[in-house]
Amino acid sequence: RGGTFLTCDERRMPSGLMLPLDGHTTQTERFRRQIRLKLPKCKQLWKQIVAGKIHMQSQLLRERLQNDHGLSQLISNIRSGDASNIEGQAARRYWTALFGSDFRRDRNAVGHNALLNYGYAVLRAAMSRAIVAAGLHPTIGLHHHNRYNSFCLADDLMEPYRPIIDRTVAEIMDDREEVPEMTQLVRAQLLKSMTSLLRIGNEQRTVFDALARTAASLVQCIQEESNGWNCLEDLSMPRAELTFSEYRSMWLFTMFDLPVDTKKARRDYSRFRNLLLDNGFSQIQYSVYARFCASEEMAQTYRKRIQAKLPPDGYVRVLAVTDRQFGRMESCYGKKRTGNEPAPEQLTLF
Repeated sequence: RGGTFLTCDERRMPSGLMLPLDGHTTQTERFRRQIRLKLPKCKQLWKQIVAGKIHMQSQLLRERLQNDHGLSQLISNIRSGDASNIEGQAARRYWTALFGSDFRRDRNAVGHNALLNYGYAVLRAAMSRAIVAAGLHPTIGLHHHNRYNSFCLADDLMEPYRPIIDRTVAEIMDDREEVPEMTQLVRAQLLKSMTSLLRIGNEQRTVFDALARTAASLVQCIQEESNGWNCLEDLSMPRAELTFSEYRSMWLFTMFDLPVDTKKARRDYSRFRNLLLDNGFSQIQYSVYARFCASEEMAQTYRKRIQAKLPPDGYVRVLAVTDRQFGRMESCYGKKRTGNEPAPEQLTLF
């Protein structure tokens, strides 16, 4: 049905991508046109991609630092194919301003780079899906052309959208001295950035919609119906208030006292307990169960499920606390302190 399947390695880092082979009714003709695209046009399209990327980087620095460190001034210097590597010049200013003077972008490094790599891999998968859905081949790039890279075009078209991931990583690091482990919550924050809203001109669009429009715009260029992108020039960063945080995610507690004095009461008790377990709740202690929820909307869904299946007798209490508050809970066994329960391994965003 046009879906994309992304697999992860033992470190929970994306390592494989599966795309539908038959993505569009006229893809054979579009493949031919894509292969025949002239080099001068490829260079002009790459010039516009670089301009869009630097424009988004400039917006992010202005948002966080009130200063874009001269990135916007570099855009006018970009030439066909970016022969003078303005992209690289902008990157040196950008990474230093965003993450500090000692930061170096390295796809094999840990720390900030590991968070960026995870987010970029998801963005790459989403871009590849949009490319296939538009009837194009993700291997045939405009600028990237590594013979061992099966997603050259995806790497080209995702460039202007990378700052969306960059901003999420910067927000994860706010008020932290050390880079966090790749926990369930951190992965959820990175994935949540893909559900943000972008502004394209006077319209608000999801990131997925913007990726689809970018791929469709390339189709128009290939078919010689357009000479440039229809969406990159007016692209703006997502609204900051939509960002996922530890104050928005929460733990939903269910505490209950149910009678077990009769056979029917014990059966009702078992049904209610199994309801909690089937819905992802974990036992914290006797008659106290909790479940991680990525948002208030998700917590409300589970509240309704509990309310719909309340046992006829007994007392049930439901309480929600933020993930930050949950992290401050002290757990002790006798006089010995123990760690809190971790967030569940399975990632659920909605």
